[in-house]
Amino acid sequence: MPPSSINGYYLARPRDLKLAVADVLAYNLHPRIAEITPPPAVAEPPLTFYDRHLDSNLELKQVKIMPALTQCLSLVCEEFIPHLLAAKTPFMPERYTYPDRKVPYDLYDASSLLSRYYAYVGDIAIRYASKMCLHPQDATWQTCFGITEDPTSIRSMFYCPGLETLDYDIVSPERLPNRRSSALDVLDRQTLRRLKDLANEYPDIATWEFFSLVADDLIRSMKPTNRFQSQIPGILGFSCHPPRRIRVHSDGTVGFNAEVTNFEAQRRKLRSDIATKKSPTEVSGQHSEASLSSPTVVIPKNFKSQRYKPHYTDFLQRAWIRAVIKDTSFIIFHCGRSERIGFRHRATQTLYLSEVIDPVHCKNPAYGGLHVGLHVAIIRDALERQTLRAQNEPVQRNLRQKRRRAEDHELVSPNKKSRPNSRNEIPRTPAAVASLVSREIDIRELALISLDYGIYRSAAPSSFLRVGPSASQAASGTFKAPKRQSKYPPTNYFHATIYGEPIGHGAVGPVHKATIVITLQSGVDCQGEFLIKFAFSEEKQTKLRNEMAIYEHLARASNVEGVVAVHGLFEDVETGTLAMIMDDAGISLLKRELERRGHPGPVRTTRKERDAFMRALNSIHKAGVLHNDIRPHNLVARPDGRVSIIDFDQADTEYESEDLEDELSTLDDVLRGARSG
Repeated sequence: MPPSSINGYYLARPRDLKLAVADVLAYNLHPRIAEITPPPAVAEPPLTFYDRHLDSNLELKQVKIMPALTQCLSLVCEEFIPHLLAAKTPFMPERYTYPDRKVPYDLYDASSLLSRYYAYVGDIAIRYASKMCLHPQDATWQTCFGITEDPTSIRSMFYCPGLETLDYDIVSPERLPNRRSSALDVLDRQTLRRLKDLANEYPDIATWEFFSLVADDLIRSMKPTNRFQSQIPGILGFSCHPPRRIRVHSDGTVGFNAEVTNFEAQRRKLRSDIATKKSPTEVSGQHSEASLSSPTVVIPKNFKSQRYKPHYTDFLQRAWIRAVIKDTSFIIFHCGRSERIGFRHRATQTLYLSEVIDPVHCKNPAYGGLHVGLHVAIIRDALERQTLRAQNEPVQRNLRQKRRRAEDHELVSPNKKSRPNSRNEIPRTPAAVASLVSREIDIRELALISLDYGIYRSAAPSSFLRVGPSASQAASGTFKAPKRQSKYPPTNYFHATIYGEPIGHGAVGPVHKATIVITLQSGVDCQGEFLIKFAFSEEKQTKLRNEMAIYEHLARASNVEGVVAVHGLFEDVETGTLAMIMDDAGISLLKRELERRGHPGPVRTTRKERDAFMRALNSIHKAGVLHNDIRPHNLVARPDGRVSIIDFDQADTEYESEDLEDELSTLDDVLRGARSG
């Protein structure tokens, strides 16, 4: 007979456990959820600038409805429940039953749907799944998995991206010396090692898409398609990069992956005439072979400023890309009144969707049992694919591959159509090339920006029209916002390619290094290295416009030192994203110190650098500008000793005289190592 308690905890009797499990499997959401009148929730376009540049070998190609998907998950649950009930180990009676259903009047936005799902369904379902997959003989119901909002995504009342994730601290006892004992303490070394590897490399194991109650029609309207049309830049006449061979993580071979394989085999038997699929190297979107040969580009129409009307394809594409970034297989769309469970099949670039699930009236299986099976499948899939990665792929922390650097290319390269008499136009030295490229960027109206790193490889560039002057234009007072043209010849635009992850994330947005190529009138191509700072939200764009206004103000002043050259502000005609293009002024003192020490600490500077920084700030003050954010992150230096002060998004031209003195004192403290923040 099992003991009645362990470590002071009373244990559940077998009969009580059986009844509790039956209640869990038969659980549905409160029926009053269908009667709630939800508050209005304005939807924002979910796709980001980056989303439009996903490598074509990773993008979503097909959407298929898999009617048997829910039954497959139910079978997963039914496979484990008998083992749970037959276990001789007793169980603590806490945290293994769903809480009493309450009238759901608090569902006012998408975030509250996430919180309520996790509190009333997800938490218990994950505990069951964790016990079944990891520690079936342990008395507790603890788990190392949970569901949270995605901190890297923007949420709104309408839409809240979530992640099912593995807590690294829980599976690493050495990080939490005062941690209470948990179920993980009974895991064998191999399982614990797998969990640690998973937490260290790919801690997010499922992608969740939560919507407000008003999204019921959006989820129900999701349809199958053999040719999903992803949104990509709509420019005509310019192609960036041919599709490349990219390392794609493997699908699993057992469990739910096997069900998908069987489902496809049955479909092929029933269909004698299979529609021809797009090849993995075919680029989807609005481009055609004929449009790629013209040197003159046609940019797409301006983005619409009127209210966005949500369409399910936008959210399917966004969810798929989030799953690619996190390398998850399961994608769940949930709005309280309806739900679809999706499965990402990597090899065929197909999203398999369940039919619409009604969380209130769900039967055979009920909602509770379905989600126990779902979370079991999620954990099993994550663990199996972690094992496959370790066995079949080289050790790597992410999908980034070694990218070619700009230094590997010639600064000047004759275009195939260059004229024989173009020699006099070609600069003779790297400095002259850089100067020429800068001058050309300053006056060109259109910036074509593409990505080529990690999971991103643009089929075509995004079109950014100039909306702000370069420093030289601001200084001369000659800038006038250019009128939009129907076509742009090569001498009116430049092409910027981003080859790596952001080098920084400031208050405004990410900053990337980019290689910019210009084509001269003679057909000669020249290139240089620059920085691009992006701003996406309305709040961030206001900051960037303020920063641009400060740079214009400083450009019109005289004898200003230590301010980076800005080549203009540009706006994406399709998404409204803002991009500021500027010179690369070097490495921040914060990052330089981190590279020197291996950890953050007070900065160390030379006397020459300290004098240069003080002169720069004094000249900025004399020009009538208070920086307002002096810290090591915003102080940059080059190996040759040149220094700059950057990030003027908080700067102001209205201040008190003592503010200038305080700012000089702050700079002096930072340079002497007395302040490291």
